[in-house]
Parts: sequence; C-alpha cells; structure tokens
Amino acid sequence: MDPLEQATKQDTGSDSTIWDHLGDCYQSLNRLVDAKSAWEKALKKAEEEKFPDNKLIDKIKAKLKDQAGVAASPKPATPANP
Repeated sequence: MDPLEQATKQDTGSDSTIWDHLGDCYQSLNRLVDAKSAWEKALKKAEEEKFPDNKLIDKIKAKLKDQAGVAASPKPATPANP
C-alpha cells in the first residue's frame, strides 16, 4: 500500500485509478474512512478527466454505495454469556 500512497503524492497522483486502488487497499485493511476518502477523490478525478472512463466512474460509485450500506447496517447482536 505504501507505493500507492506515494504515487498519490507525485504528478501521477491525479490518476483516478491509483486513488481507486488505494481505496481498495484501505478497505481490505478495514480502514473504511480512508477507503471512502480515497474513492471520493478517485470519483472526483475520474469525472474531471478530459475523456471520463464511465466504467470506472460506475465502479467507484458502486463501491461508495456498498460501503454506505455496510456503515448503515446494524451490528449483530452479541450473545449473552451463560
């Protein structure tokens, strides 16, 4: 993940795909706030591109929607100790 974080700080950091992959990495580490932030940056950058990649935009929107659904889901009940 460190190389992805470094890539976002370079000139290529405007690449929406890098931000999308960074969001995926954060999600796999259960860093959901960071994942959401990275995907939001990816979406913004993807929509601002001269020739937007609509498949990527739809994919990022789906990830943000899925994550919002997970965050809104109630936590499972903890069984009582006997």
